[in-house]
Amino acid sequence: MLSLSIILTNRIDNSGIATEDIYNINLVKTNSEGVSRNITMPVLLDSEIGKFISKLADQTWDYIASAPPDALSQAKAWSFQNIDNEWAALEKVGWDSGRGYRLGISSSDVALLVGVFSLAKEAAALGLELPKLISMDNTPITFSSIEEMTAVLLEYGQARSLLASTFAEKRKAVENATEVGVVGVI
Repeated sequence: MLSLSIILTNRIDNSGIATEDIYNINLVKTNSEGVSRNITMPVLLDSEIGKFISKLADQTWDYIASAPPDALSQAKAWSFQNIDNEWAALEKVGWDSGRGYRLGISSSDVALLVGVFSLAKEAAALGLELPKLISMDNTPITFSSIEEMTAVLLEYGQARSLLASTFAEKRKAVENATEVGVVGVI
């Protein structure tokens, strides 16, 4: 058995005052004869081992467990994560209509808008009032005609499609990258 833990802490002098940051390395090990030992060793941060531990901690922090450990796979995983975060940020903001309201761009938002538009076409054919859209700030959006609604939703669809294709191109470029340096510029 082998267990190794590293804790960043303060070295305390005899008066109880913290004097400097140190790593405390705790090792629990059982040798081949069944003898176990529990040992704690202090390591100064600016020592060779301390610098190694700091570098290892940074590498571990940046490690994405769902990706293989090689540098290219890790770089791709980080890039995919950044792309996903960028898309999530856009979903929170939505599409700016330029008319004083925003519409959501998530898949569920698109599905709702398509459904409302289908109902609106039926309502227009029957001479009924068009259903309202609801903006991202929960304000109802009314349209005076199906043509007006169609124009807005065509504009929305084009903008949403452009966003989706831009992000798909980024993801494809990352997927096809064969060098770490290439992934970093996507």
